[in-house]
Amino acid sequence: MAPRKDSWRHNEEVILCQAWITVGGDGVVGIEQTSDLLWNRIAEEYNAHKPVDCVTRTASSCKARWKKINPACMKWRQALNKVETFQRRSGENMEDELMNVKSTYYNMEGKDFVFEHCWVYLKNTEKFGHVPTMENINHSVRTSIDLDDSGTPTSEEGATSSRKARPKGQKAQKLAKKKGSQQDAGDLRKQMQQFQEQCEREYQQRQQQFEEGQLIEQRAEDACTMMVDPSIFTPRKRIYWERKQQQIIDKETGNSSIPEQSQDPTPPEGDDTSLATYDPLHETSWM
Repeated sequence: MAPRKDSWRHNEEVILCQAWITVGGDGVVGIEQTSDLLWNRIAEEYNAHKPVDCVTRTASSCKARWKKINPACMKWRQALNKVETFQRRSGENMEDELMNVKSTYYNMEGKDFVFEHCWVYLKNTEKFGHVPTMENINHSVRTSIDLDDSGTPTSEEGATSSRKARPKGQKAQKLAKKKGSQQDAGDLRKQMQQFQEQCEREYQQRQQQFEEGQLIEQRAEDACTMMVDPSIFTPRKRIYWERKQQQIIDKETGNSSIPEQSQDPTPPEGDDTSLATYDPLHETSWM
């Protein structure tokens, strides 16, 4: 069955997250644009860097997929926070801690976290990288655009008395963006290239395993053919089996002594003798 046209592969979801980081996480332009304009820009960024063999995505398609990724990653951050709240017990390593986070997420959501490939990039952003505490969880200050579960930019007027830092102004953010945009773009493209190379290596490994499996099946079929004793058949079928066995021998030795036009693709019809009369005592050795 052919895959659904709107299905998303891991590398596509990674590029979508990178497009969101580039466009949606931009404090200079993010806050000043509507939801439609924002997702149009994210779709343009995604389509500019999508893999060649992937379909072009619309703004609504990108927005719908983000509605799956965003809440799952927010819950994953909450699970991380819960685990990090407690000190690591003696003897536990990073792998044990990761298993604790996965178990916590499962207990919260009733299912496994399936966006680890996206988290690799989102965990370093301000939205997903922030570790809230009980003191400031209700009084956080946004310094860049925030997208809710529906993909719509949100804005809040927090209590000024609880603010510990003032957001950077547009001029300061534009200056910082101008200095770091080239480096950030280069880093994102490098990460995308490394991910695509990894996908290509995995595909080559699967293709090699498939070809090796086919070779094993062909050798097993050839071995069964060579065990047949053509002398037990009628003349027409005897010629067929002798030719098949000779083809196998020629393939093993790299020679061909049978003209291509004389090679029978199927056993001759109209012959009453069949393999049901084959006697194992008449097996011949061909090695």
